[in-house]
Amino acid sequence: MANRRRLPRRRRPWGLWGLWGLGLLGAFGPLDIAGPCLSGVEPTRLEPVSLLVAVAGKSKALSLAGEPGCPDDAGELQEALEAWATASHGRLEKGSSSYRMLGIEVERKKMNKLWEEGHLLVSCYDAFAWLRTGRCPVHGQPPSTEDVLRSMGRVLERPPAEASDDELRAWIGREYGEDGLKRLLASQESLESPTESASPLVELKEFFTWFRRNFPYYHGHCERCMRVTHFLGVARPSDDERQEGGAGVSEVNFCEGCNVSSLFPRFRRVRPVLDTHRGRCGEYSWLALRFLEALGFPARWVDNHAGHAWVEAWVENRCGRWVHIDPCEAAVDEPLLYAEQWGRCPLHVLAYQATAELAVSVEDVTSTYRPADAEAVPEEISQKVTEAVAEARMKLEEKRRAASKSSKKCDRVSVWPGQVWWLEPAQGVKTFGQEGAVR
Repeated sequence: MANRRRLPRRRRPWGLWGLWGLGLLGAFGPLDIAGPCLSGVEPTRLEPVSLLVAVAGKSKALSLAGEPGCPDDAGELQEALEAWATASHGRLEKGSSSYRMLGIEVERKKMNKLWEEGHLLVSCYDAFAWLRTGRCPVHGQPPSTEDVLRSMGRVLERPPAEASDDELRAWIGREYGEDGLKRLLASQESLESPTESASPLVELKEFFTWFRRNFPYYHGHCERCMRVTHFLGVARPSDDERQEGGAGVSEVNFCEGCNVSSLFPRFRRVRPVLDTHRGRCGEYSWLALRFLEALGFPARWVDNHAGHAWVEAWVENRCGRWVHIDPCEAAVDEPLLYAEQWGRCPLHVLAYQATAELAVSVEDVTSTYRPADAEAVPEEISQKVTEAVAEARMKLEEKRRAASKSSKKCDRVSVWPGQVWWLEPAQGVKTFGQEGAVR
């Protein structure tokens, strides 16, 4: 871009949550294509919002003026738009301009059309939540019914094109080593008497330590010069990234040193993450879940509904219990990691496991991740979580019954033990949460 000013430093959109928040936000989406509500967010603000809009040719950039993490400076938003539009659509014939407006429904529909056309840059995840739902998030709340439903939908999301157990075992054998694969497979077997083999926890620790070295947490660095980049916003992924990788958004980052912008698609499938070695807790927790399942460990996905996710594996051999595993930290059986090392004692942690046709087991495991001497979780928070889980179960059951009634119109296909997808010839595979927008 000719004569473009250097992008000013700005606050990152993840605010108090840190990069752990973005790790989860980008990879897990809502239950429908209407778009996301962020984890731990109660979407109660329905009034029109104040928008800052930048325009450059056919492209626009959108910001929620005044919201934390969203730019409120017109020049800053214009520069972000110019950097992204130039990289995506070629040299701009004219400069950019900006204006402020009230975010009424008719304008939101226009913005969504631009998004689908690939001509909209959304400056922060809060603005994206408004774009897709019409609601402005309110942070710091216990998980809502929508949050719980979204997580239920995530563990049910098993598209036929996803990597199979055989494929994942072959990948582990090729990359981690055949000996390591054999040890992992042997460690999950329930044995009546101890053997000379290493403990399953030791084998899992070695594997996820190796995993962390080869799949580092992505901090948005430039692929060319390895410098830290500036987050410009999110844009619509390519059709291939959406169809093959389940991506709902691509984060747009700008490197001042190279003067180029780059994309970080937030994939919801295993294969592209294995290929790119890029991800945060959203991508890596799902990859860990699939690895464990392929190795024979019953596994469930764990969400603290405050910006981070990990997994638990049922380890029968020598343990007979659920074991905490965080692939981002190479942590195995360290449930107090977040309270004691991160300084974030969780208030609401839910574990999700698919159990039957369109059914999900949800267990409140908060106490596992809180020190014994920690103060009790406020009763009001516990009650809200209990109510959200109960209502989510009821709504999912309604969806299951509705899907059963419509089964005459589509083929019922089981693609994973306990998981059922309905195929409609005109639309392909459909399930709750498949259209991956950001959470």
